[in-house]
Amino acid sequence: MIIALTFAILIPSIYLFFNYARQSSSEIIDAQIFSIGHETINAAESMYFSGDGSKTVLEFSMPEGVNNITILHKRELVFALETETGRSDAVFFSRVNITSNNCLGSTCALNGIEAEGFHRLRLESVSSGKEVRISEAK
Repeated sequence: MIIALTFAILIPSIYLFFNYARQSSSEIIDAQIFSIGHETINAAESMYFSGDGSKTVLEFSMPEGVNNITILHKRELVFALETETGRSDAVFFSRVNITSNNCLGSTCALNGIEAEGFHRLRLESVSSGKEVRISEAK
């Protein structure tokens, strides 16, 4: 009877603990993506308003689960994520035109920075100050 009571308490407790740990991990990844996206957009807007030739480098650690990063219509920075609940997108809107070195029509890819780990991102005002180019800094 004592062993049954112990298992009756222990098994739900273990389940709740692992469920909480999994949910916390997902929230941390979401917070990191939110921080990277907003920091990138804020830096791009700052470079745009600073004028042609202005540049800066952002450093960050990309969390796991990011499949790709694209720029849509020169105004949307999109992170495609693969989470435990499925695929989702984190979208950040820019008030200024942003682009990359790898564009096809209205979609630009930011290749190389979606991998998990430390990255450096270069943002530079180009086209006579009309847009900001985002690329991986070597």
